[in-house]
Amino acid sequence: MSMIERYREMAGSAFLGVKNCPEDSTLIITSMELDEETYANPGLIVTGTFSGDNEERKVRLSVKNVNSIAATLGDDDTKWIGKTIQCVAHMDYGKGMKGLIWRGGVLGQGAPVATISDIVKQIMVATKKKAPAIKKLIDKEVEDGGGIIDEISAAQIVADALDVELK
Repeated sequence: MSMIERYREMAGSAFLGVKNCPEDSTLIITSMELDEETYANPGLIVTGTFSGDNEERKVRLSVKNVNSIAATLGDDDTKWIGKTIQCVAHMDYGKGMKGLIWRGGVLGQGAPVATISDIVKQIMVATKKKAPAIKKLIDKEVEDGGGIIDEISAAQIVADALDVELK
């Protein structure tokens, strides 16, 4: 491994990414900050205890991930502290870009705040699409996730793709 590769690995080791965060890993949130300087678009940096090594790690969350987590944990960021988020999938965006898909809570532990029916209704109202068309999009996300993404997470991904802000 070259010095450049080693530096990149060491410098980015505090942040979780596709290479160091297996699917189903969790992070217990200890703090959050808004990063408005690193990239052109602001990002929410979540710090917490990572299940992979019980060390403090950071995750830069996309808007899609923030919306997905908020659908379960709510919009009050102060209530996210101490809560668990789970990496439910690795997403390939093409052209070498890959990322993590996160949701609030842990699959199979407790009921999410929104039901699939609630999310479908919100998408219907916002987009004027019919329920079967929305359900088809959700089913495709579940299928594309290879069984890793549950129906609620898939519905949240569809809502985000259609620019529907879930409440």
